Amino acid sequence: MTYHSTHLYLAVFISCLLLVAVWGWTSEAAADDIDRFIQDATSASPRVRQQALEALGNSGDPRALQPLLAALHDDSPTIRQCAVAALRALSRTLKGVYRIMARWIDNLIITLGGEPSPQPPVVEKTVKMLYL
Repeated sequence: MTYHSTHLYLAVFISCLLLVAVWGWTSEAAADDIDRFIQDATSASPRVRQQALEALGNSGDPRALQPLLAALHDDSPTIRQCAVAALRALSRTLKGVYRIMARWIDNLIITLGGEPSPQPPVVEKTVKMLYL
C-alpha cells in the first residue's frame, strides 16, 4: 500500500466515523422531541397542535409525515393550513438532507476512484412529481 492510498483510506474512514457520530448524536437528541411533537399534534389545544406541527415540519424527520398528513383532516382550518405549511417545510428539509448525503457519497466514490452513477430518468421524474 502506498503512502497516498493509506492516507486516502484513513481520510475516508475518519469521514465515515464523523458522519455516523454526528448523525447518531442528532438523531438520539431529537428522538425524544419528535416523539413529544407527534403526541402534541393530537392535543386538545389548537395552540399546542400548531406548535407541534411547525416543529415536525422543521424536524427533517420522516416520522413527521404521518402526523402531518393526519392534521390535514383536523376540524380547524388554521391547523389544516399549518399542516400544509409544515409538509412544505418537511419536503424542503428532506430534499436538502438527501441531496447533501448523495453529494457526499458521490464525492466518496470519486475519491475512491469510481464514477458516481447518473440518476435514472424514472427516479428523477418520480422525485419531481412528489415535490410539485
